[in-house]
Amino acid sequence: MSSERPRVGPIVVAGIVALLLFDAAGALASQRLGFSHALLVPGALLLYAIVAALVARRREWLLGFLAAMVLAFVDVTLGSLVSALIGPGRPAGELTLGAILGGAMTAFVLAGLAGGIGAAIGARMAKRSMVLAILGLSFGHLEAQSTAGPAASILGTWEGTSLCADRAHDPACRDEHVIYQIDSAAGPNGPVRMVADKIVNGARVNMGIDRLQYDTLAHVWFMDIQTRFHARWSFAPKGAEMSGTLVELPAGRVVRHVTVRRSS
Repeated sequence: MSSERPRVGPIVVAGIVALLLFDAAGALASQRLGFSHALLVPGALLLYAIVAALVARRREWLLGFLAAMVLAFVDVTLGSLVSALIGPGRPAGELTLGAILGGAMTAFVLAGLAGGIGAAIGARMAKRSMVLAILGLSFGHLEAQSTAGPAASILGTWEGTSLCADRAHDPACRDEHVIYQIDSAAGPNGPVRMVADKIVNGARVNMGIDRLQYDTLAHVWFMDIQTRFHARWSFAPKGAEMSGTLVELPAGRVVRHVTVRRSS
């Protein structure tokens, strides 16, 4: 796992860009529409709070607070310059050192309040996300346990024999060495996919890919097939062993007996 901490620089840069654009657009709107430039202050404070929240959510409260103060410094300097160049941000009357310091102090106090609140919200969101992540892992574990039902007992690779049960009725039937690969469970009760192979002259020969359904009453996995007759395959896993039958329907005549063991 990487120990690299989440980067917050891009958030601060994006916040600065958004703030300067807001100052420029606000100054233009103030000039065109004739409203007081001071009405833009709540919008700037909202930007401070948003950036603080985003930074705190990724890292910690203090960094979120400091990010808001950085935005306030940019706003007091570059933002004020942008507004003054456009027009509405120009101070009325003589600009004194006391006025500059008083305005800057007011700006930083308001930025501190907005940044502190925003950072607190972001830190709270981070803790909530962590709690949700922990709960998600817990529920995921419970879900994994819940899906470890009938499907879990049949998933895997099984190898053994499929033997003819009624040669008098099926003289062409041949005993088989079979390998069943069962996977892709859709849920705790399936269905599952079964890839059926048989061994012929030492080589695996695929017999088909089928889907097994689970019978919750009989507690067996089954599928119906149609060849020369209608029949049903049924499989009952028990630990490392699984038995199965192929039964002709509706006669109920057993055509094959399967005995396999789990190999993986």
